[in-house]
This record gives sequence, C-alpha cells and structure tokens, in this order.
Amino acid sequence: MTGKREYYNHYWEDAKARHFDHRSRERALIALSMLVHTSGKLLDAGAGRGVAGSVFKERGFEVTAMDVSPHALAYCREKGLDARIVDLETDDVGGPYNVIIAMEVLEHLEKPKEVLEKLVSALAPDGEMIISMPNDRNIYHSQKPRGEDDPHLDLYDGAKARGLILSCGLRMAGSRGVPLLPGWCIGVRHLVAKFFPAAGTISTVFHCIKDSGAVSETDDDDTKSTIAFKDLPPKAEEPQPEAEEPPPETDEPDKPSADSPEPGEMT
Repeated sequence: MTGKREYYNHYWEDAKARHFDHRSRERALIALSMLVHTSGKLLDAGAGRGVAGSVFKERGFEVTAMDVSPHALAYCREKGLDARIVDLETDDVGGPYNVIIAMEVLEHLEKPKEVLEKLVSALAPDGEMIISMPNDRNIYHSQKPRGEDDPHLDLYDGAKARGLILSCGLRMAGSRGVPLLPGWCIGVRHLVAKFFPAAGTISTVFHCIKDSGAVSETDDDDTKSTIAFKDLPPKAEEPQPEAEEPPPETDEPDKPSADSPEPGEMT
C-alpha cells in the first residue's frame, strides 16, 4: 500500500490534476440526474479530491469519501466530507450504503472485478451504484501514448465495461456519455455526437442496481435512466372479461317484433 499511497500522493499534488475538477463535477451532475435516491448514505470509492462527493453532499447525501492518498483526502476534508484512508483492493469498505459511486476508479486497479464485487456487497438491498470509466475509443485516449507512468492499468470500451459490470452482480439501469468537448462548444458537440458518437465522449457514466429481480428499464442509447424500481408495486393480474353465455336453444320460431311488417304488407 505504501508504494501506491506515494504514487497517488504525488498524482494529487500535481497541479494538472486540478484541471480535471470541472470534469469530475460534470460527471457527478450527470450521475445525480440518473439516481432514484435523493438522500441517504453514499460512499465515494476512490474519492480523489472530493469534487464529486461534494456535489452529492450539497444535494443532501451523507457522504463517506475513501481514497488511498492522504493528500487527496485532505482536499476532501476541506470540502466537509467524512474522509477515510482506505485501499479498495485490500481494506473493508463498511456499509450498507444507499448509493456507491466509483468515478474513474476501476481502470486504476489491478483487481477491478474483486473490488467491484466488494462494493456491490456493500450496497443496501435497494441500493444504486454509479460507475464511470474513460472511453478508450475517444479521440484523446486513442491518440495518447501509454507508458509506465500511465495511472490507467486498463481501458474500457462500452462492451468491455458492461461485461465487467454485469459479471459482478449488477444490472444496468442506464448510461450516459460525457462529451469530450467543453460546454461552450455546444454546436461542435452535437456534430461530433451525431457523426462520431464513440469518439466524441471522454467517458461513460453507468447507472446500476443489484441484480435481485428489481424492475428496471434499460436504456441502450446513452440517455437518461428511467428506472423506478423502488416505487413500483407488484404487477397485478388484469381481470379477464367473462365470456358471455350463448342464449338457450329453443324449438320455437322467432316471434316477429312490434315493428315487423305484417305478412303481405309492402316493405
């Protein structure tokens, strides 16, 4: 843990890390728009500087921030977060939590599947999880050379990320891409999203729930989740209309009605 701690202490001391704070906030706001929960206990696993966690705290969540770097957690404490030094790969994370977020975390880990399974086990029965991962097919990541100092031990496209998530006891409730270009490039953003959807997102935010038979609607077009699994009662069987009984058979001829013409009258 010591080597990992030293590495990420240096990582968060680097002034360049602060340049990505606006991205962390953007991902957090996207995540907020997807959640069903509006309050409760939230674990920010791999919290970094606490930018995402502070967004959730502002909205009323009780946030616990965990990270391996004491320097990163110092920033979390400045934001009023309950900050704890935890190595996600070796330490217990407690729980249960109503919401767990792992924003740009799993790609930094040697054992992402084991960590994700640990986080899933820390979810409350009706808990939700937000996972964001860099998109390895976007223009920035595909052109960036990778070396020994790259903090990303692995990169994920959409299919690979979904495969990992589904293998750890989660169901997909929705996903949204985080645009590569800043907000003031709104026109270019729309063009890139239309013609180069995979290359135009810097990362993807996945909204997940425990795979426990809950009712959900999966969104395959990277749009807002429409999950409402907590509020849906068991589906009642619709009553079937009773079949009408046929009239009893009789040998008597049909009687003419009052309006029927008499025999011999013109019709």
